[in-house]
Amino acid sequence: MLLVVDGNNIAYRAHFTPQGALTKKDGTPSGVIKGFLESIRVYLQKFPETERVIVCWDTGRAKWRTEVYPDYKENRDYGADDVEKQESFEALWNQIDVLHEILPKFGIQSIRLGGWEADDLVYRVATMFGDEFSHAMVATADKDMFQLVNDKVSIYKPGNKHKEAVVLSPLNFKEEVGVEQSAYIGYKALIGDPSDNIYGVPGIGEKTAKSLINKYGHIDNLLADRDNIMKAKAKRNKAIFEPENLKRLGINNKIMNFQYVPEDPEVTKLVANALTCEVPRMNSKEIKSILMEWQFVSILASFQSWIFPYMGLETD
Repeated sequence: MLLVVDGNNIAYRAHFTPQGALTKKDGTPSGVIKGFLESIRVYLQKFPETERVIVCWDTGRAKWRTEVYPDYKENRDYGADDVEKQESFEALWNQIDVLHEILPKFGIQSIRLGGWEADDLVYRVATMFGDEFSHAMVATADKDMFQLVNDKVSIYKPGNKHKEAVVLSPLNFKEEVGVEQSAYIGYKALIGDPSDNIYGVPGIGEKTAKSLINKYGHIDNLLADRDNIMKAKAKRNKAIFEPENLKRLGINNKIMNFQYVPEDPEVTKLVANALTCEVPRMNSKEIKSILMEWQFVSILASFQSWIFPYMGLETD
């Protein structure tokens, strides 16, 4: 099995936990690094059949998305006005840089490319892997990734204090998400994603969107029934057909639907190499040196049992 990790998503999750505030004795932030390594360890324990791990990282907003929608992720520009928040996220980004450098020491592929987001790299990995892997498991809590689910790709959504972890597959998709997988991207276009500064149709929340998508089966069928919807009493659904909202749906589909991710030879080469290259053998001495540098005492105290899942990635 191939394990694909949405690096930024998992790092963000680690950042917003109590452990995320950990630092070295000199004050250097270290909690995200520790939390991320521990997360991958959990995934490898949960999926011992894993043969290769590829972690994908962001390098900022995808250029092709900002060309379609200039305000994409503009709400993530923290600026200098909020100094504390800016410093916090700089610490996160610095630790992501460290993770990108050290993960290969653990037998893990780590990839990123200027102008591309982790989402797009994960998509390419999930569509480019071949018969050398029986299945791909994508570790992420990013709901945009749910559109990747098919017979050969599942999503491992980590749990939190409110919900247990779940593996999404075609068998349980509607039960867990609320709409059929084939209609999911239309549902997302309707509701948008405010965390990315992507707004859906005003007045159409998750509950209404699910009801409409399940009634019509697909957003195309919904849009084709314009005459009947406009004759009905429900004003909220009529708003979908206002010119501004139809334009919004089109933009949302283009920037959220992975089918619109442009082909790029650099991305293809990067992903192909990550899927096929020989991963350097792990060196326990080198890994211990990294853990000592970052003062991860709890990991060092149980080093052999802690490192065992990673060792499973090695080949004879």
